[in-house]
Amino acid sequence: MNPTKLALRNMRVLHTAFLLTMFLYIMVLALIKPVNHAVPSAVVLACAFLAFSDVGIAMFIRSRKVQAPEEKLRIEPNDAAALNQWRIGMISSFVFAETIALLGFVLKFLGAEWKIAGAFFAFAILLMLLWMPRLDLASAR
Repeated sequence: MNPTKLALRNMRVLHTAFLLTMFLYIMVLALIKPVNHAVPSAVVLACAFLAFSDVGIAMFIRSRKVQAPEEKLRIEPNDAAALNQWRIGMISSFVFAETIALLGFVLKFLGAEWKIAGAFFAFAILLMLLWMPRLDLASAR
């Protein structure tokens, strides 16, 4: 099998696993039913700041480790170095999106309402869907 197609398949499996864990966090919260407490607004704002910082860092890393190697792989589909950089960028993207879901988990565990914690989960899931692994495989044979 073509190494580029194999890497894409592996990243899609990993992407699905990361996405599944976000839903498992929600299921765990539904099972333990944390009691709603008034979470200080400073904690919520700090988590929101971390989430937006996380997205900024992820976008920077994606520009270096995903977009640039994708361009190289369009020209030379079997470029091992570009493929490795692409993998690193994709895994990093998944980790940064997962971090946002974990912030939502922590907020809900601390007692925040679902409308607050759910926003973190929704944002993380949206990022994971937007950052689905894709490669232009038309030229990769």
